Amino acid sequence: MTVTSAGRIKLRTAAVIAALALALSGCAAGGEAGEGPSPQAVAELETFGLERLDARETITRLDAMTVADRPENLFASITPAELQLTVAAGEPGEEVVVLPMPDDAFYVSIAPFATQTHECFYHSLTTCLGEFGNLDVDVTVTDRETGKVVEQTRLTTFDNGFLGLWLSRGSSYEVSMTSEKGAGKIIVETDDDDPTCITTLQLS
Repeated sequence: MTVTSAGRIKLRTAAVIAALALALSGCAAGGEAGEGPSPQAVAELETFGLERLDARETITRLDAMTVADRPENLFASITPAELQLTVAAGEPGEEVVVLPMPDDAFYVSIAPFATQTHECFYHSLTTCLGEFGNLDVDVTVTDRETGKVVEQTRLTTFDNGFLGLWLSRGSSYEVSMTSEKGAGKIIVETDDDDPTCITTLQLS
């Protein structure tokens, strides 16, 4: 991974990352960033198979991991603007690598539930857990302004109990889900100050 290529990877200061994570991430907190990525940090990303991946590719890779395989010393938090990777989280010398999110796409992770949920704002790919892992769900996404169905498909929740959707930015959607556990729906907004973690879609 080359952290200076085309400005694709940036480093943030510890104060900014820690404050955002503590205030807005309902699943866990981030850590401190160093002056630059050390060889150890680069080696860690290579160990996880995340070297030279962009934000979308990294999210896809981490989403597909089982809970048991998700690295304990990597904290990955999604904001509307960027994916923040805290490498060697919780250890002395931990570092934060930041990957910009696509300009034309907003990623939201939704955990349908029946009886058990938690508060969340910015989704953590490595620590957030929903109630139903590996659950088949029929998903319909409707643009609230036009009434057009933009996605209608059957998905399976990841091992951590979440479903991930890539939606257009600056829009409002109704997302409905139906499964053997019940049905429910939620409004999802995709502006720059909206959550990337939805844990309030109750199936009944």
